[in-house]
Amino acid sequence: MFGNGPSVSEELRFTTAAQPDRTKPVISGVQFLELTNTSVLVSWNTDEPADSAVDYGTSAYYDRNQTSRLFTLAHAVLITGLLPGTTYHFSVRSTDPSGNPAQASPDLTFTTLRSTRRPAASPPRPRAGSSPMSGRRGRDSRDAGRRLYLARRSTVEGSRRRRSRR
Repeated sequence: MFGNGPSVSEELRFTTAAQPDRTKPVISGVQFLELTNTSVLVSWNTDEPADSAVDYGTSAYYDRNQTSRLFTLAHAVLITGLLPGTTYHFSVRSTDPSGNPAQASPDLTFTTLRSTRRPAASPPRPRAGSSPMSGRRGRDSRDAGRRLYLARRSTVEGSRRRRSRR
């Protein structure tokens, strides 16, 4: 049929979800692990798959955050670039795929380790009056050189004597 006349399509069926997801995830087990002088790993669990976010700063007015859009039950967020020996405040939050946000955790704190960097070990210094050639090896090599010199000298002198005897 052509034109603007009546048209008929095949019959299609579909079902809708009974109720939209309005359940907020519940956060539990918030802790920090693997604390160093410049980083920390923050972990927590949710009772349903959700994303991960850690808000943090040097006061409870968080000025930084680290997030992951991976929907999971066990959350772990690594925070790097921290200052050694500094106290940080943090709070975790999660949102499920339907957009339902969990109640954020209360304000928690951790203090990064003080710098543990020690000066690099320097090679042993020679003692006064010593040199790299001192010690048994050094004497042996000097003695060997002296013996080689004496051996050449005696060979040269011996060949002169032989020539003079002829």
